[in-house]
Amino acid sequence: EALCMKAWGMSMADLASHIKEYGDCSIVGSPMRRYKVQQGNAGARGIEWNFTFVSWWKIWLESGKWDKVGTRKGCYVMARYGDMKTPYSPTDVYICTVSQNSKDSFIVHPQSARIAVRQEKKARAAISSFM
Repeated sequence: EALCMKAWGMSMADLASHIKEYGDCSIVGSPMRRYKVQQGNAGARGIEWNFTFVSWWKIWLESGKWDKVGTRKGCYVMARYGDMKTPYSPTDVYICTVSQNSKDSFIVHPQSARIAVRQEKKARAAISSFM
């Protein structure tokens, strides 16, 4: 029970109920699978993750946009206020369209700043390859 609460933020009974209704992590597109994928993507990008499944799922349910989640035009994503400066947490995210997320990110991080970050990463990679 404690492991379930730590991993998912809910009791084993609630987990079983959720899986019965929506499917588990093996089902592509299920809430649990999307949660794990987003959590993994955040970790791979070095972004702090402060969600339990329950708190993440609550935001999606309250948005009313779960049936339109995705990464294509017209779909909805979970975006962060302040983008690169904030973690994924219940107080730092909002649900918006893919195009709105892109527009918002350019306000926070103009193209010139993005280019500078990419150049710095390339320079670091080149230096570390010589070591």
